[in-house]
Amino acid sequence: MSKINIQRGLLSLVTLFIALAISTSSAEIRNYHASALYEAKGNVKSIKYDKNNQFIKKKVVFTPDGRLKNRLMSYNSAGLPIGYGSNMGDVYSYLNVGYDKDGSVSKIKWDNKNKNRSVALISPAYTDGVLKSALITLTVDSGAPQNIEYQFSDYIYDNSGNWISRKVTRTATPGGSGQPEIYTETRKIQYY
Repeated sequence: MSKINIQRGLLSLVTLFIALAISTSSAEIRNYHASALYEAKGNVKSIKYDKNNQFIKKKVVFTPDGRLKNRLMSYNSAGLPIGYGSNMGDVYSYLNVGYDKDGSVSKIKWDNKNKNRSVALISPAYTDGVLKSALITLTVDSGAPQNIEYQFSDYIYDNSGNWISRKVTRTATPGGSGQPEIYTETRKIQYY
């Protein structure tokens, strides 16, 4: 048996053990709230964004019990997603999520290595439970960090109280022009 096949076999076993540990440790949770990562609440089936974003997939899908579909994610005792990790030798990806006392996302750290290592630290800021801004500090390899600041306003909500449209002001420095980019972000939410 080749060294590569042994490594693949071990990786498969480790993945199976992690999946079993996660499913066993979270088996008591009946309602998950993965949609909190996407500023949504309720029995959300899917969220489809109007355009791709480097930090959010264009469409995210949830299971009927509120977990992210087709994602290996760990959840805390309140059913909120706290992160994931995958390591395949030289390629890895980790996500760690923190929450404030109100259950709003307070920080996100995403660490990814494929050809280059990228680390994004996301710090959201809320006013009365509504996301008003987010600062993303992105570092690629050991280069200078790039700050990307987002300001959010002019929200429009659906009947379930989730936003479906908002004005975004994005400013990136250094590496960007420093001039704000202003656009409207929209999304469609389907419910179970």
